[in-house]
Amino acid sequence: MAHMGFAVLRMLSKNPSISGSREQIDSEKNGLIVGNDENSPYSGLKRLLLEEALRNQFTEELRGFVYDNEAIYEKIEQVLFP
Repeated sequence: MAHMGFAVLRMLSKNPSISGSREQIDSEKNGLIVGNDENSPYSGLKRLLLEEALRNQFTEELRGFVYDNEAIYEKIEQVLFP
């Protein structure tokens, strides 16, 4: 459930990209990316609360996930400074 906080933060944000969440979350596979309209955050949170299978899927997908900032920075540098 530790990763659920990030998903909830992402859903409640008015900013469509909190710390590169689109690069970290594969929506419907390891998390939910929802729209920032009035109803989407509610619908996404409701799904997380009501669908145990979805929560379990996200938990399994995120087990062992490591976000490697150095690897991300290296990729960015390769694109910007080939």
